[in-house]
Amino acid sequence: MAVASNDVFGPSAITKPSGAIDLPVGANYQQIIDDAGPGATFWFAGGVHNLTTPIVPLAGQTFLGAPGAVLDGSRTLTSFTEQNGLYVAGGQTQEGMRNDTAVTAPGAARGGYPETFFLDGKPLTPVASTADVKSGTFYLDYDTKQVYLGDNPAGHTVQAGIASAAFASTAANVTISNLTIQHFDSPVQQGAIQGGQNWTVENNEVASNFGVGIKVQDGSTIKDNYVHDNGEMGLGGSGANITVDHNDIASNGGWAGIDPNWEGGGEKFSQTSNLLVENNYSHDNHGPGLWTDIDNINTTYSGNLVVDNDGAGITHEISYAAKITGNTVEGNGATLKGEGSPWGAQIQIQNSQNVEVSDNKVDMSGGLNGIMLIQQDRGSGAYGEHTTTNNSVHDNTIVNSSGSGMTGGFADYDKQGLLDGSNSFANNTYNASGTTDNWRWGDETVGDTFAQYQKDSGQDQGSTISPILPNTATWLSDWNGGAGAPTDPGTAASTPVVTTTPTSGTSTPLASDPQPVLQDPPATSTGTTTTTAPDAASGGGTPPLIDPNQGSTSSGTETAGSGDQTSDGGATDPSDGTGATGGAIHHHGHHGHHWAVHVAAQG
Repeated sequence: MAVASNDVFGPSAITKPSGAIDLPVGANYQQIIDDAGPGATFWFAGGVHNLTTPIVPLAGQTFLGAPGAVLDGSRTLTSFTEQNGLYVAGGQTQEGMRNDTAVTAPGAARGGYPETFFLDGKPLTPVASTADVKSGTFYLDYDTKQVYLGDNPAGHTVQAGIASAAFASTAANVTISNLTIQHFDSPVQQGAIQGGQNWTVENNEVASNFGVGIKVQDGSTIKDNYVHDNGEMGLGGSGANITVDHNDIASNGGWAGIDPNWEGGGEKFSQTSNLLVENNYSHDNHGPGLWTDIDNINTTYSGNLVVDNDGAGITHEISYAAKITGNTVEGNGATLKGEGSPWGAQIQIQNSQNVEVSDNKVDMSGGLNGIMLIQQDRGSGAYGEHTTTNNSVHDNTIVNSSGSGMTGGFADYDKQGLLDGSNSFANNTYNASGTTDNWRWGDETVGDTFAQYQKDSGQDQGSTISPILPNTATWLSDWNGGAGAPTDPGTAASTPVVTTTPTSGTSTPLASDPQPVLQDPPATSTGTTTTTAPDAASGGGTPPLIDPNQGSTSSGTETAGSGDQTSDGGATDPSDGTGATGGAIHHHGHHGHHWAVHVAAQG
């Protein structure tokens, strides 16, 4: 749905600043960084810098990239043998930290196992045994240290992820800019850029990393980045005064094997105050587009373009005061839509209070949900009970050309609390027929016509409805002051390598290109191999709704989150989770939207 734009997301041409310290390809990066001390500025030369361990910045340091500078967390595999139709490489000693393997997506094998293999820059899918290997997949035998591919590597580039992050440090006031960062085995809920407080992460392309692309803490700014195709999620973090401004967040989530209803998609922040998310283009993510979950307060979503995400467009879950204003949301939640299902709305307020939703453009056509207030039994948090109360939805434009999607309020727990909770829809403009059952208030499983809904609920006083439909395609071109949605520049840079030219034959070594073939050295282990299941407390039960993307976010130690509970006649909330602050990113247990009924504890 993108249209041409002159916007710049990702690396741009910059000039090396005076006094910057050179980091040539293959340098002893950490030694140079440590020797320079706090406050130094570094200049990565153009070319591919293959890392085996994360760079650990010191306080106040700045890292800039010359044009074409790529930090790559993989090594290239060039020696294979063919065995019974599969292609085998030894020496695969890498094993990363396994987080949240209990929340594997349905049908996925080894969800949360961060070992990655790429064929021509595209991630291969792990399977559980050699018998399951086929084209596009791999099996890693942790005992024999061998990887089995279903694709003949001849004429292709095969890379194995090794390093757990490009940058990881608790040091403050670090800047990362103008780099391409790819192929890192960042664990679930951790970033390829794992930042501390007051970090500035701008004009980078962050792509094809296992866990989260970028994770930051208090006072940090994430700006002008192109963040795409990361395995679990694009962005995340916790803390006060974080700004997320003008990023292209695309096609994240899914391939890490973690259920996106628990955590995944474009971004998720937890336990924040004064979070500002503005002017971002979040699209085609496998999960929600923009998500705040667990004890966020004074959040602002403004001027974002959020389209075609599998989950809800913008969702504010088990949190507190927020302003959601001036956003354009359409085409979200297609995987969650269903007759009577409240999940996956273009804008979704779940067990949150004191939220103002105003002046947004919402297209719910095709059976998608528009603006939904949802109440379940989600307990209490840092600033009081997690109730859906004191929310104001006004002066929005809501378009529905077809389908049975819903706008309004739904409760599968304490319906009267929702109805009497000072929640208000008013002065909205609806472009829809008004004669179909697209409005809902309470726990009814079917909706009402606009007139009946107004009469029964008393909601949407001062609102208007017209069957005349605007051309919502112009919403995209009008976004960002007329700059429009950008055309994504493509995938991250691929590493220039010598590829193998295998010959067929059972258990026969495959020939390589004219240069000598070196056996791949054992990789440096990045983290422990202990499997950490989500806290039981974080995946409680959610009331009747099945919310497909509930989860919680945090960094550091995990704290108990909310859980989906099943109640009579309700849907289960698909995205419940727990939160943590510090190292881990949000745990989604019972937050968000459940796309299918789930009664088991989530994250």
